[in-house]
Amino acid sequence: MSIMHPSKEEYLAKAKKYNLIPVYKEYMVDTETPASIFLKAGGLEKEMFLLESMEGLKKLSRYSFIGAGNSSLIKFEDGVFTMKTSGKEVVKVKTRSPLDELEKVISEYRLYKNPELNHFVGGAVGYLSYDLVKYFENIKLAKDKLSLPEIMLYLTDLVIVFDHFLNRMKIISTVKIEKDTEKDTDKAYFQSIQKIEEIESKIFLSSKNGNGNNFSYSMDDTKKFDIKSNFSKQKFLEAVGKAKKYIIDGEAFQIVLSQRFSIDSLSNPFNIYRALRTTNPSPYMYYINFGKFKIIGSSPEP
Repeated sequence: MSIMHPSKEEYLAKAKKYNLIPVYKEYMVDTETPASIFLKAGGLEKEMFLLESMEGLKKLSRYSFIGAGNSSLIKFEDGVFTMKTSGKEVVKVKTRSPLDELEKVISEYRLYKNPELNHFVGGAVGYLSYDLVKYFENIKLAKDKLSLPEIMLYLTDLVIVFDHFLNRMKIISTVKIEKDTEKDTDKAYFQSIQKIEEIESKIFLSSKNGNGNNFSYSMDDTKKFDIKSNFSKQKFLEAVGKAKKYIIDGEAFQIVLSQRFSIDSLSNPFNIYRALRTTNPSPYMYYINFGKFKIIGSSPEP
């Protein structure tokens, strides 16, 4: 039987100095994969994420991380910084310094770094867009056609860590202790336990019932999509010529020319991640479900 760590007494002692203390249980999962755990935990429906890393075709990094719950969502859009906790809007600030607002939020957390958890245990996960540069530099940007927020971050307080080396899994909950009282500390500790037990029940009940492992798709799918690019071939070649001139003239030392491809309909978004993971294994692979939209990537750079 897996044991909850730390004990309540140890938790209370750490709470005298920290307001964020990881609580966790560990399990043997030699018949599971990060993808199967992600699906059983509700990754297709819930606002969750999967982070993985692979060097080459066979060398999978030791850990995969599944974000199974979050305490807050931070968003910056149209010059307004918003932080929602449990679905309620608690912070809304109009600003031209979004990173200062983000720093204020993060500075409220004092995390106990358990030496037994020498890996990611939770925190801010999401993205800061390239368009944020306009708040630091006077740079002309292309028109935004996607209309997505410039910052989207989950403050994750429930993480599943998949250890490929030991075939083990940890469910880690880090509920913030809101006030320095014994009552609030007790509440945070038992909330962490409750969150762990709820996701544990969901994962292992799915395994017992034989659900969650049948999410397969054909690699021979011949369906054709009408794929559109925002860059014609002629315009792209002209842009390459301009880029070369800028470099020769000393105006730039690196230029990345990109195309945006779009289609009108998709299969299940998680299938796209799975296909990308197979065809382009890389050090930074991620699937982040923000509800109305998903961020999917496979990149050699962070």
